[in-house]
Amino acid sequence: MKYALIIIGLIIIWVGIIFVIAPEKSGIANKKLLEPKTSDIDSVTIIVAPREISENLDSWEFKIEMNTHSYDLKENLVSISTLIIDEKNSYKPIGWLGDPTGGHHREGILKFNQVEFPTRSIELVISGIGGEGERRFKWLIAP
Repeated sequence: MKYALIIIGLIIIWVGIIFVIAPEKSGIANKKLLEPKTSDIDSVTIIVAPREISENLDSWEFKIEMNTHSYDLKENLVSISTLIIDEKNSYKPIGWLGDPTGGHHREGILKFNQVEFPTRSIELVISGIGGEGERRFKWLIAP
C-alpha cells in the first residue's frame, strides 16, 4: 500500500510537470491568452485572434475579421497596424493575406516577423478604421 501511494504521488508530479511547467518553457503562450478580442465602435466590428505565439516561429500571425453595413473598409491594415510587446517595443506588419481593400466584410491574416518574446503583454493597435482613432487588442502574458 505504501508503494502504491508513492507511485501515485510520482505520477501526479510527472503530470504536473508535463501540463504546467513544460508549456511555459517551450515559449508557447497559454491558450487562454490567445482568445479572440472584439472592438465594436460606430457600426464597425473588428475581431482579432492571435494564432500561435511562440519564440520558435519565424513569424507571428493575427486573424482579423471586420464587418460593417455602413462603411467601406478601404484601409490598408499593413499601414495602420502596430504590434506592441510589453508596452515598449513596437513592430510593423510585413503583410496581409486576405480580402482586398473595400467592401463591408473583410477577413484575413496580418503577419509580423518574429519579435522579442513577451514577458508581460501583447497588444495589437489598429488606427483609423471607421473614422475612429485607435482600436487596441491586448493579451496579458503575466500579471
